[in-house]
Amino acid sequence: MKALALLPALLVAGCLSVDRGYAPNVSLTRHTIPEPHTCPVSFSVELEEARDDFWFRPDAIGLRDKVRDALDATGLFSDVRLAEKPEPDTYHIAFTFHTGGTDGPTSGSAWNWALKSLTLIPVWDNATFDGAAVVYLRGKPIHAAGAAECLQKFIWLPLAPLGLLWSDPVAWHFTEKGVINNLVNDVSAYHRQRFLPPPKRTAR
Repeated sequence: MKALALLPALLVAGCLSVDRGYAPNVSLTRHTIPEPHTCPVSFSVELEEARDDFWFRPDAIGLRDKVRDALDATGLFSDVRLAEKPEPDTYHIAFTFHTGGTDGPTSGSAWNWALKSLTLIPVWDNATFDGAAVVYLRGKPIHAAGAAECLQKFIWLPLAPLGLLWSDPVAWHFTEKGVINNLVNDVSAYHRQRFLPPPKRTAR
């Protein structure tokens, strides 16, 4: 019975999650522009889940907070507010995120092997996180951006020391941040190019 009670701890400790690097963890680009050139923007966040059995996974509220912080950090917008959908005569960015990964039966089989072997047999599972951002001006789409990442979850007891430091919550945090930063950088670069005057060149 004691061994059975330790199984969840073994699975968690021996689970190392690493991203594949499809959406690099880039920093947000900060634009320094005069305040008269900033504008208000609204945004929406939708989360679609093909799998809801991950031990840890993104949630809509957390994604909204990360998107709001990222848009604020660009320095392009005088006001950032949440709105369910584009409204007439507004500037709006609609973010859609999708989680998926290895199909349920295959994933379940991997976890069963991990349980039966007390995580001595190495197994792995995949989780995907895709994001898209569509920019609307007065209700019409004018630009779109996309970014995607894949998390590989390795379950093996020798990985326990690393798994305690780089577990699912840590990996998902950086995965969400990487996808969101890539989307916001794309959108902000488009915004600056289309709506703002080019930066002045310094005379030599």
